Amino acid sequence: INIAGGGGGGGYGECSMQGNGTATTINSTGVFEDVEGTAVAALLSDFTFAGADNSLTYTGTATKVFRIIASGAFLGKKDKDLIFSIAKNGTEQSKFRQTVQPKDNNKEQPFSISGLVSFATNDKINLVVTNIATRDNPTIFDVNLSVME
Repeated sequence: INIAGGGGGGGYGECSMQGNGTATTINSTGVFEDVEGTAVAALLSDFTFAGADNSLTYTGTATKVFRIIASGAFLGKKDKDLIFSIAKNGTEQSKFRQTVQPKDNNKEQPFSISGLVSFATNDKINLVVTNIATRDNPTIFDVNLSVME
């Protein structure tokens, strides 16, 4: 099994953020924003990590389908519904949308996203979030974003 290099198989990437205290600024309801905070790369093969937008970029040469899993926890405000999703090359992918309705103010709330996506060379993904009706700036304090073939 080839687990590294030019698209021979087994590509994967992972980044995570633990204990983040930076709120994600949502400028307008319904407009997805990159999750803010400082993530770090973990395991990478055929992927690179960019800290500026906490993204994973595919560097393999063959177009492939990968499973994406994103999970974590956030602090939000009661009844300020959030939608978490995945952006590919800067465009939110609606099939990944997960709506979460916080039940209490500033209490930990979990979220989870999974699905399949096709990657070509230099395609990138990252976690994004927005509000549904009422604007709030949630703090996403724990996140794990994984991609695996």
